[in-house]
Amino acid sequence: MRLQQLREKVRNRSGVASGDQYITPHVIDDAINQAVFLIDAEYHWPWLEATQTITLVAGDNSYALPVDFEATRSVLLNITSQASVTLYEVAPTLALAQSTADTGTPEGFTILQGQLVLIPTPDNGGPYTLTHLYYRSSEELVSDDDEPLIPDQYHPAIVAAASSLIAARQEQRSIKEAADLDVAQWLRRMRSALRQSTGPVVPRVRPGGWL
Repeated sequence: MRLQQLREKVRNRSGVASGDQYITPHVIDDAINQAVFLIDAEYHWPWLEATQTITLVAGDNSYALPVDFEATRSVLLNITSQASVTLYEVAPTLALAQSTADTGTPEGFTILQGQLVLIPTPDNGGPYTLTHLYYRSSEELVSDDDEPLIPDQYHPAIVAAASSLIAARQEQRSIKEAADLDVAQWLRRMRSALRQSTGPVVPRVRPGGWL
């Protein structure tokens, strides 16, 4: 659903009349955006996955993160004619302690002050490129035709969460409680749907052990 459709769904669920002077379209839109951000924060959802490709420069160990960056999933180092290597994450203190004069093939990374910092600093042994797999943040919905990243089948969760916020604003306790219950149920469904297999999970039992 687009923002305009979500707005009407929230208005209808919340019992807000068209032209209401207190719960205006701007207030409803704000509740919808808050609902999207709240749902985003509940899990590392697959629809929030994104990719950043970086061409490394010898002697430069810091690279800017995307503007929509939320969290890193993994970082892969790609070397010409070789298989990609997953870099390990290190503590920021280690990055602060390293000297840019210490060069070599990057093996680790950290996130520091809005930068992806590599350890050691890339040398001339490349060319190297990085594939940065990360979770992005949703953009604010502004225009009527804007659509959230959350898939259509889960838009009722947005409607329920936004309706809860509207009900709280109006001090409608029973409506808020019903909406909160719906949100919790939708979040359970969404997490459950991430399982690619619907069959039972059979643990492999090791002799003499619990698993």
